Formats: sequence, C-alpha cells, structure tokens
Amino acid sequence: MTASAGMIKSNAFESVGEDSTGWSFGGSTWATTGIRVDNDTTNNRASYSNDATNRPYASADNLKVLALNTEGGVWTNTVTGGSFQYGAIYVDMLVKFVPSEELPAVDGTTKLAVAVTNGLLCVTKNDGAGANQWVGTATAIDTSLWCRVTVQLSYADPVRSASVKINGSNVTVDGNTTFTITDNDGYATLKAIGFSGTGYIDEVVVRTDDPFVTSVLLTLSFSTGIDSVYVNATPKTDGQTVTSGDSLIITASKWYEIANVAGTDVMTNWVAGAIGDSAATVTVTAAASGKTVTITPRTETSTAPQGGATLFSGQQANKVAAWAIAKGVTTLLDANYPQYLFNIATNATVPTLSIKSVAISNTTATVSVQAGTTDFSPSAINGTLKIKGYPTLGATAQVYGTGFTGTTNAIFVQDIGTNKFIKAMVQ
Repeated sequence: MTASAGMIKSNAFESVGEDSTGWSFGGSTWATTGIRVDNDTTNNRASYSNDATNRPYASADNLKVLALNTEGGVWTNTVTGGSFQYGAIYVDMLVKFVPSEELPAVDGTTKLAVAVTNGLLCVTKNDGAGANQWVGTATAIDTSLWCRVTVQLSYADPVRSASVKINGSNVTVDGNTTFTITDNDGYATLKAIGFSGTGYIDEVVVRTDDPFVTSVLLTLSFSTGIDSVYVNATPKTDGQTVTSGDSLIITASKWYEIANVAGTDVMTNWVAGAIGDSAATVTVTAAASGKTVTITPRTETSTAPQGGATLFSGQQANKVAAWAIAKGVTTLLDANYPQYLFNIATNATVPTLSIKSVAISNTTATVSVQAGTTDFSPSAINGTLKIKGYPTLGATAQVYGTGFTGTTNAIFVQDIGTNKFIKAMVQ
C-alpha cells in the first residue's frame, strides 16, 4: 500500500504488524488474536460504500477490520507531527458504533471525544472553563451500519476548534458546525487517538489535506532527455499524476536541457531556472483534472566552450552534446577526441588524411586533401579541415584555414609564401 501526500499516520489493519507501532492496551497490540477480524457479513462492512472516493484510505486493501472490546479501557496510538498550530489537520476513519447506555467520563487530557447514545451522535466541547462537556447533536447514527467519521482540528489564536463530519456531512453542535475544544496543554497539537468500548474500526488516517476537497490531478509526460522529476522528495515517472499546485523539480539528462514545460489549459510558474537550463523547478496548475503536463527536453544549445579538464574543453557545448547523444557517449575521454572531430563513433577508426596532389604557381599552392569517403563539410564533421605550411621540416608551422571547396575531395588554394612543406589536419 502507498500512503498519499498529506498523510501523517495511517492504519488499514490489513496485516499482522502492519502500521501497528503505538497501538496499545494493557501491553497488547491490536494484532492480538481476536482483535483483527475478517471484513465479512458479521461486522457488515459491506454496508459502507467501497468506492475509493468515499474511503479515508483509498489505496488500502479491504480484507480486515479492527474489532473493539476495551472493557472500560482505552486503545491508544500516539501521533507524531500532529500540530495544527499553522494549518488544520484531519482525523478520518470508518466506524461501526455500538451505542453507549451512558456516556463515558472524559478527563482533562482529552481534546475531543465522539460517542453514540440513544441513536444520536454526541461530542465533547469546551465548557468555557477549560473542561469537557458532552453535547448531544441532531445527527442520527444507524449503529447497524458503518459510517465515515472525519474530525477537523483548527487553530486561530487563542482558540482551538473542531468540526465533525459524518459521511461527509457537517454535524451541528449547539447551532454551529465548528466548536471549541479543551486547551489542556497550551499547544494546538493532536498527541494521540484512542478507542474505548465496543464496535469496529477501519482505515484510520491523520492527514494535513482536506479529504473532502477533490484534488485536480495532472498527468506527466516526459521521456528520454529528462533524468528525473520530483515532487518534494517523491520521484515521479512518465504517466504518473501530480496535483494541481505541485512544484515539479526537473533535472535534464546529461547533454540535454529543458526546452519547455507546458500543457493545454495548464499554467506554469518557473520558480527556479528557465528554458534552456539543465535543472528547474516549475509549479503547474489547472482548473480541471485530466490535463497533461509535457516536459520537453532538447539537446544542449549553448555555444559556449564545453569546459572541463579534457581536450574537449574548448569545443562548443552544443556540438559536443549532439555528438555524445548520437554516439551514445557518457564520458568524455581524450582518447576519443579524434573521433569527435571526425563525428564518428568512439570505436570507429579515425580516417587517415592524405594529400593527393599539390600544384604550385609562384607562391600559390593548390592542395587536394582526401580521407577515404570522409565528408569535410562543416555540417558533417565537428572539427575543421586545415592545412599547415613549413619552411623546413620541424620548423614552426603556419596554419591556413581560409576554407576549401569540395566535400570528400577538399581543394585548398592558398598563398603559402616561402613555405616548402604542406600537411593536412583536422582540429
């Protein structure tokens, strides 16, 4: 099972030991024999809709439930991270109540309690003096059926307040849907959940997102060229959904950059980075679900030097990236620099340059250069074909790069002055 974003704590009671840490009563746990029972006709869980949109823990299996018989005690589970000082939290669960002949005593450590007596829901509220008092409501509870109980805890200095929903409908307490609760510790914090009496419980969830606010879900679309997409610390894959308002942390693959993040009827806000960067954070929003957010990569476009500590350092980043992607290169090695210059695979043999003919007229040389079928056009190779002139062998060369005609047979027409020797090269 996978808990959704916003969950602080969750219990589905499906497997022995699953999510059991913290539930205790007299040294036992809810996994004790006779506590976890099959979800069957005996406890009548089928009376509650199995529609995932109606359940607190929609991704959970639906095979086991928790059977209560606390004999006057309380089954408790501590909650870590239950502060509602700066934002509401929600306790959401499925319950099959057994009516109480008389309402149980609630001490000052309890912020809120819920029970059923005489077929009506009762809750505790602040009596104005900082203690609990039971208040009957007009909400009828059929104790032969399961229901969904959702409690919202909120804070507006200095008041701690609560609201209760049964099957998604607000419960009115003394004419209001929101009521104050006891402030017994000076903090707006839910510290524990407890169950007392008899009945059945399932799918207990503590969360920070309102379970009755339908999220707008957007589908991600991306492929080769995008290394990773995260929402907070959660990795996302192509085809998965995110929630409208989520910020996508995007990293392009090596040799790529982010070309665009867009979708029909989808608004984007570039929180960090921009088009052309290798990493960015983009918030995506839409008014309705079903939209697709497409993250488009492209080969790096920068014409700046590649940099680094290899022979490639002075080459344009976009040319190096295009060659690396086309040839499946992951690491730049000096040994592969000649293959880069000729725009061939790293395991290919580097062509041998040959001067096929030289014609001299005064100081003008017409030089023919070939390397098999190699196309010397600037669009075909990454390097540049040049010729060098030497006055004597071993002397300092003069490099001529004024251009040539032809493709596989490159013809240079160059004034070489007093130079006597000529050599061709690609650099």
